[in-house]
Amino acid sequence: MRIWPIIILSIVTSCSTVTPVQRAVPRHGPPKAVPEKPFVNERLIKRLKQANAVVIDVRTLEEFVNGHVVGAMHIDFLRSDFEKEVGKLDRRKHYYLYCASGNRSGKALQYLLARGVKAETLEPYETLKSDGLALEGLSP
Repeated sequence: MRIWPIIILSIVTSCSTVTPVQRAVPRHGPPKAVPEKPFVNERLIKRLKQANAVVIDVRTLEEFVNGHVVGAMHIDFLRSDFEKEVGKLDRRKHYYLYCASGNRSGKALQYLLARGVKAETLEPYETLKSDGLALEGLSP
């Protein structure tokens, strides 16, 4: 009668012990392939190369000098002469605005649209940078 507890205990422990074969077999299947993000946002680049497209960086001068999209105009949204600079824009062109987070470019967009200027916002600068847009400045 004393043998039954030992047999039951050995069966229970053998079922819960991981064998080397069990360790080698993955439980969740092979890892899923993560789709790679395209290095260059080709669609965006195509839109920005249109004849009437102009990119405007609405960040501060310091931010602009430290890196910006190649060929971008600079109109600092926080400067007092922002309205004057916007007044000089050609209404026949289409403007693409960006800043560091989307806040200033969103406010600048509303200002431009209210004055009949065709415009839209781009992603924030760091996103444009990681999307592979051509940059220039001190630390693009």
